[in-house]
Amino acid sequence: RGSKVLKEGWMVHFTNKDRSRKRHYWRLDSKCVTLFQSDSGSKYYKEIPLAEILAVDVARTPQGDVMHCFEIRTANIDYFVGEDPLYGRPEGHVQLPPPDSGVGAHLAKTWETSIKQALMPVASNAKADMSSEPEERVTDMNKLYQIFPDEVLGSGQFGIVYGGVDRKSGRAVAIKVIDKLRFPTKQEAQLKNEVAILQNLSHPAVVNLERMFETTERIFVVMEKLKGDMLEMILSSERGRLSERITKFLITQILVALKHLHSKNIVHCDLKPENVLLSSDSDFPQVKLCDFGFARIIGEKSFRRSV
Repeated sequence: RGSKVLKEGWMVHFTNKDRSRKRHYWRLDSKCVTLFQSDSGSKYYKEIPLAEILAVDVARTPQGDVMHCFEIRTANIDYFVGEDPLYGRPEGHVQLPPPDSGVGAHLAKTWETSIKQALMPVASNAKADMSSEPEERVTDMNKLYQIFPDEVLGSGQFGIVYGGVDRKSGRAVAIKVIDKLRFPTKQEAQLKNEVAILQNLSHPAVVNLERMFETTERIFVVMEKLKGDMLEMILSSERGRLSERITKFLITQILVALKHLHSKNIVHCDLKPENVLLSSDSDFPQVKLCDFGFARIIGEKSFRRSV
């Protein structure tokens, strides 16, 4: 998959569907936990995508003869991870097993911490929230979306765009993370203007903005993920010029998009090649207009001043 490995090592577990204890070589990256059969081969027993993890909880009660250390909860299965050999026994009477046994409370704690960090993090009550609270009322982005920190799609003066995934559907998304401490008030107002306009637009030639989440330190903007590039980057590349046929194809889509915007009384006000995205790398891609920070609603007081 090409994702950066965050942690690896031997670990034991059992599940709520299979109580037999299993030992595997666990490997954690920014997208999933993979349980390999050995520390050198490619055969694996199971993959646990991070996007499917609803919660990581500390173990509270034994689930059998031994005490596990923490729990990974998904929609279909619960994993009881680690084993504490000192549970219920006087200290000094038990010889601790070696690290490659996958047994030991301290060893399990390092895995619990690493998985929570990879989830950035998921709240312990996420399972209850996901099942009872409507998505449109959820204000914690991490409950609905998973960010992949090592998948950087782009960066700017005030933030970075990461790859991500919708936890419920598994659909790929792009998530812009903006540092509010470095974000001027004027730009913040433009961003919120863009969000307000795009959330009320639905057109094949306009980038789809799904949600915006805000904390005291950051703003998260969730958008559709595109496989293509900016038109500006294509025009400035070595191949530079586009054929007449492709140019007509792209310009026609841009005009159709503008016609749709104007029918909704919206003027873009900042149309240029870097604000035209392409949905794929094909010869005839779908155009996507983006960056509506300067867009205006026709009839508003600010409209005539900005045109």
